[in-house]
Amino acid sequence: MSHHTSVVFHDRMYLFGGSKGNSDPNEGLRSLDLKNFKWDVIPDSGEVPATRDEHTCSIYGNSMIIFGGFVDGVRTNDVY
Repeated sequence: MSHHTSVVFHDRMYLFGGSKGNSDPNEGLRSLDLKNFKWDVIPDSGEVPATRDEHTCSIYGNSMIIFGGFVDGVRTNDVY
């Protein structure tokens, strides 16, 4: 896994985007329970950002903000 972002919120780490090392995108949002080290896939809902790499993300309040990155090799300038 590379070129993804991850943030820690309460007792979970959330991971979005990136690639699996062979240019295959890592799709969706995953979370790691930091108490028992179990990974979960977070189901999509609402407006979902395209899978991307080399983006940024932050926690603001109870939301994870995703900005920019590359989608299919094209630089983006969007915010989710």
